Amino acid sequence: MTNPGSALSIQQLQLLVEEQQERIRLLELRQSRPGVLRRLARRRALFAVVALITALSVTGGAFAAISARTADAGGVIHGCYLKSNGALRVTGSSCAKGEKTLTWNRQGPSGPKGDTGSQGQPGAKGDPGPAGLPGPKGDVGPQGPAGITPKSFCPGCDMTGADLSNQKLRGAYYPGAHLTATKLANVDLESSNLTHAYIGPAQGSTAPGPDMTGADFSDANLWDAQLRNVYAHNASFIYAELYQATLDGNFPNAQFTYSNLTDAFASNAYFNGASFEGAYITRMDLDGANLASVDFAFAHGKPVGTNTTVFSNTTCADGTNSNSHANTCDGHWLP
Repeated sequence: MTNPGSALSIQQLQLLVEEQQERIRLLELRQSRPGVLRRLARRRALFAVVALITALSVTGGAFAAISARTADAGGVIHGCYLKSNGALRVTGSSCAKGEKTLTWNRQGPSGPKGDTGSQGQPGAKGDPGPAGLPGPKGDVGPQGPAGITPKSFCPGCDMTGADLSNQKLRGAYYPGAHLTATKLANVDLESSNLTHAYIGPAQGSTAPGPDMTGADFSDANLWDAQLRNVYAHNASFIYAELYQATLDGNFPNAQFTYSNLTDAFASNAYFNGASFEGAYITRMDLDGANLASVDFAFAHGKPVGTNTTVFSNTTCADGTNSNSHANTCDGHWLP
């Protein structure tokens, strides 16, 4: 027998059947003349109980499912068992006299936790996802420094106002180029070609010409080039080709060593402290030029226009000093 309020298990139902069978057997013994029909009735009742128990055993929760409507909020099903004949009914109310209260859960208790399964095999590598959308356009970068125009090759081009200061442009090719108001301080134009080039202020302007301080024109070809109103302090023209070139402006301490100044025009130029040592000065026009402290040692050829030239502490071609010849080098040039 089960305690009131407990769930009815299959084993408990089997006990009920056995009790019912025992009661039937006792009833048969009490009858003095058992009738066939009475035995059959009792056996049919027994078979009905057994069939009910068997159905409950097979379906497990079938009876509970049928009686689900009587389960309370906690999922407990209430039933009544009639002791006299073993009848069982499901009820939502209390049992009548002669019945025993039975309860069972609509859903059985959870079973024990199973063992952890084995690790599965890694899945296949998925396909690459679609390409993302283009990102937003970036901000405009800061303005870069002004470029140098030109770099090294610009025959006949106009470089008006270009800044070539401190640039390394050795071997540049600028024949016939216009370097009007071009900045040339400390530019390196060694071995460059500037034949017929114009270096100076705008044509017809009286403004100062380009600053050529420290510019290097060593071995450069300046044949027939025009250097107008320039300032070329410490500029180098060593071994430069200045045939028929125009040298107009200031060239203090400039180096013309071994340069070719044949037929060059240097009227009124200022050459204080410059060196023409070993240079070729045949027919170089020095009319009105200032040659104070200039060195002409070993220079070849005779210049022209020297009657108006300023000689002061000038070293003549033969190595003598102009001060020893009434401030002139005339008569002391080398062939």
